[in-house]
Amino acid sequence: MLVQLLKPILKKLFIEPGKEQAYPNGWACSVEGARATGQKEVRIIENLEPVMNQHRLIMDFNVAENTDLTFQMVHITRQRGCLEHEDELDSLAGCVAQFESVMDQDVEEAAKITEEEGEGDFWDEEPEQSTLWATI
Repeated sequence: MLVQLLKPILKKLFIEPGKEQAYPNGWACSVEGARATGQKEVRIIENLEPVMNQHRLIMDFNVAENTDLTFQMVHITRQRGCLEHEDELDSLAGCVAQFESVMDQDVEEAAKITEEEGEGDFWDEEPEQSTLWATI
């Protein structure tokens, strides 16, 4: 139901290619509905634990400073109802789950390919004030 409510709003935000200078290729986005099954706490932990154990979760510094998110991250257990609110952590777990298909890459091989393609120069630049990252 929520997906259906968002579609008309996103249509209004659609930008055709060449219409705005800031977006020469245009801008569009879509919404996909996802069904979640099983116990919420277990699902969240199973999505985040492998990524966090390998220190592959990278987020903006402002997100990392979010005290609600960090409280939920520290206090979640597999016990049903262990947190009164786990909405922010559930959203993060959903985002991580969307990238599951690309997380099975060999990190060293991916870095080598990136370096060969010249994309590694991005990391040599000094980050702007607004682009601070935290690895968890």
